[in-house]
Amino acid sequence: MIVQVQNPRGSTFDKQLTSADWLRMMSDRDDVRGRQTDQRLCDPRLLQSINAGETPLASLPPAQIDAARRAVHPYAALEARCSLGTLAAVELGHVDFLLRPVLGLLQQQPGSALRYVVQGSNGGAYADYIRWRASTVPGAPRPSGWCFAPGAVGPKAAGLEVVEGGADPLDLPAMDGFVRRVRGDDSGRDGVDLVVADGVDAHAGPSASLEKQLYAVVMAQAALALQVLRVGGSFVFRAVEATTPLSAEILFLIQACFEGTAVVRSFASCPTGAERFVVCRGLVAGAGGVVPHLLAALARIRDGQFKLAHLVSWTRVSAERPFVDMVCKANVSVAQAQIDALTAVATHAQQQQKQQHVAAGNSFSDTQVDLASQCLRLWCLPAAGAA
Repeated sequence: MIVQVQNPRGSTFDKQLTSADWLRMMSDRDDVRGRQTDQRLCDPRLLQSINAGETPLASLPPAQIDAARRAVHPYAALEARCSLGTLAAVELGHVDFLLRPVLGLLQQQPGSALRYVVQGSNGGAYADYIRWRASTVPGAPRPSGWCFAPGAVGPKAAGLEVVEGGADPLDLPAMDGFVRRVRGDDSGRDGVDLVVADGVDAHAGPSASLEKQLYAVVMAQAALALQVLRVGGSFVFRAVEATTPLSAEILFLIQACFEGTAVVRSFASCPTGAERFVVCRGLVAGAGGVVPHLLAALARIRDGQFKLAHLVSWTRVSAERPFVDMVCKANVSVAQAQIDALTAVATHAQQQQKQQHVAAGNSFSDTQVDLASQCLRLWCLPAAGAA
C-alpha cells in the first residue's frame, strides 16, 4: 500500500496556520469528538470489525496467539533471514526500497556524508540500516548520526555521535538541549538531511495515558524534526493512528511543511497491527513557523492545561480533500488488511487449540523462508549468513 499527496501551498502556508481561522488549541473545552473516529477518515464499521476480530483472541494464551500470528504471516521470516537483525531495520529497508527516502538522499549528494537524526527506542536499528545502506553506495562517506530517545536505546546506538537518554515526549528542555547540540555539532550547515522516528508501540493497548502518549509522541518528534532538518530534507516516522480528527490534524500540520507526503505499509510489519510509515520529503522554507504551535501544545499537555481535542480547525482540515482522501485510503487499506489477518489468526489458533499443538517459536514454513529470501534479494537487503 502506497498513498501519496503533494503540497500545493508552498512556504507561506505556515502563516495561514497561525491565523484565528485555523488555530483552535487554546480552548480548554474538552471536545471528545476530536478523539473519536470520523467517517471521513475511515468507515467506523471497519474498526468495529477489527474489534470483533480481536475478541476471540482475548481468551487464548499469548504464546498461542503469537504462534498463530507468525504462522499466518507470509513475511514472518524476514527479520530472522536478514543480517540487519531487527524488524525495525527491515521495515525501514522495505520503505526505502519503495520510496527511497534514504538511498535517494545518498545518491543525490555523492561524496558528501549523509547527516541524520533518529528518534525513539528503535533509533539504533534505524541508524544501523542507514549506515549499512551508505556502505553499499560507491564513494559515499560514513554518515553522521545523532540519536534522541526516551530511556535506553540498546547497544546499536553506540555508534552514533550523540545519544540522549531518559527524555519523554513532554520533556521540552531535553528536546531543546538536543536540538542545540545537533545544531552546534552541525555548525556551518543548514541542518540535517534526514530524520527517522519510530512513533509508539502499536500493540500497547488503549488507555487514557496511551492516548496522551500516542499524540504527544508524534507531535514532539515532528517538532524536533522541523528544528533540525535542512530545507529540502526528509522526515520518516511510524504512525499507528489516523482515524480521529486530532490525529489527522497532527498529520496535516506535518505534511503542510513538506513538498510531498506518502503513507506506506511495510510487508515486514505485523499484519494484525495498524502500523504504517509516513514519508515526508522536501522540507519547504519557512516551515519552522509550525514549531512554536506544536511546542505550545506540548507545554500545555505537560502542565495539564490542555485536553487533547484539536490542534487546528477540523472544519478547515476536513475541507482539504486531497489530504483527507490520502488519509482515508490509507486507513481503509490498513483496516482491511487487519481484518483479514485477525480472521486468519483466530482460525489458525482455534485449529491449533483443537489439536493441542503450538508450533515452536522459531519455526517457519518453507514458503515463508523462500518468500523472505526473495524479498531480501528484491529489496537489496543483506541475508543472514551471506558473505
